[in-house]
Amino acid sequence: MKVQPITTPHFGYDGRGPSLVRWIHDRERVLPGTDKGRAPLPGGITGAQHNEGWVIFQGLQVVQTVPEEVHSYWFFEVLPDDTKHTGAYEVTDSAWKASFDQQHLADQRHFILVFYDELVEVLCSELVFGAGEFRIADHPKLSYYAS
Repeated sequence: MKVQPITTPHFGYDGRGPSLVRWIHDRERVLPGTDKGRAPLPGGITGAQHNEGWVIFQGLQVVQTVPEEVHSYWFFEVLPDDTKHTGAYEVTDSAWKASFDQQHLADQRHFILVFYDELVEVLCSELVFGAGEFRIADHPKLSYYAS
């Protein structure tokens, strides 16, 4: 198993990560008028708004939130020596990912985000970071029904 930091200006880490403000739900990722004739989305989590910006979990399959005081921070022990902590990490050859049925996970990756009070582990195809308040009109390529 390997753990590599992800560097982005939209997710800071100074010993504790940014504060998780709210979850971004699938219904927020639909451009007006693009869902005609479709069943409403269920309202599932697809990302997180934090005090420094936002992150979308593209192709999300699994999300796990753990309070920071009970997480073991096991991945810090696997980081290469002299690694600069970024608060966002990718785990390759993940035992956690392998513990799930692999039928829908071939293109999924294991990510860990260290927020101020919780750690979020996700299995998704990629993380997309941005600044400010998330609004789908500003990021139409992130819409579920983008053409």
